[in-house]
Amino acid sequence: MERHHVILQNDKKVVYYKQGFLDPPGGDGADPLREEDPLLREILVVASPFPTIQFCLPLFEGLVGTCRVIGIEYNAHNDDGRILSDEECLLPAYADSLHAVLERENIGKAHFFCWCQGAKVVLAYYDRHPEKFKSIVGIAVDYRKADWTYASKLAYDDVDKAKKILAVLRAAGNHFLARQFLKVRSKQMTRKDPQLSEFRNLIFDVAANGVRYAHIFKPIIQSPEMVANYFKMSDGVAGDDLTDAVRRVEVPFTILHGSEDRILPLNERDADLFRSNERIDYRVLQGRTHFMLLDEPGETVAMIVEAVRSACGLVR
Repeated sequence: MERHHVILQNDKKVVYYKQGFLDPPGGDGADPLREEDPLLREILVVASPFPTIQFCLPLFEGLVGTCRVIGIEYNAHNDDGRILSDEECLLPAYADSLHAVLERENIGKAHFFCWCQGAKVVLAYYDRHPEKFKSIVGIAVDYRKADWTYASKLAYDDVDKAKKILAVLRAAGNHFLARQFLKVRSKQMTRKDPQLSEFRNLIFDVAANGVRYAHIFKPIIQSPEMVANYFKMSDGVAGDDLTDAVRRVEVPFTILHGSEDRILPLNERDADLFRSNERIDYRVLQGRTHFMLLDEPGETVAMIVEAVRSACGLVR
């Protein structure tokens, strides 16, 4: 992947990655493969989930030779080691970042992939610029206003508290085979602080979910500032409800949801909404989890490719 960045008006640097955009040898822009398979001309924009674009590496790897891909690294992964401002953690800021990258790359229209809360970014951007969309593919789409927030439980600018959370997350990485040890250790670390004691279950949930994929989550536990930013970013979109945007989607929208998803469990309210929009292909996949892209990357990427091909009017 090629690493690039774009500077926003507030001097914020947004990092993004590209794959499959290089001209073939000879430099004349002619690529006979693209004549054989029209999908190679298509662009899939990955609205990365909040942990890191590394979560989507199986998708990048699985799409080699299939279509061009752009993936955006969002605000938690900044270069100056600071805690982000409130404005940088709100949904409009993510939509601004997405737009800036597409403008920089002169992309008029594309397919969009999203996972979990990343769906809010895609849906908010769709509301702004529906003309930019060919289709959407989402895994475990999170679009509703959350009935939880971290904000009431954590002072984001208190680095000492964030250091304690960082210690719990690192303990998770070091003891991923000893779940009970992690539970006890996290309780020891937080019991003397009422605020962190209340916050402990949320810390433990994040840590327990992350340990199986420590190589993916490691980039967000390098500093207390990044830990604070991770939770602050999740909070920044928790209050947004994109239900109306889901109703208004007028491009092919494929949603893959695992029957064993414990983070966003299946519910009839979501199913009823998705089925009310004839453009949505809502699929419940038996035995799959919230992390199906990591659990079974080959099969999951194949379904994503199938959805994009269908949106393009192509048949295998």
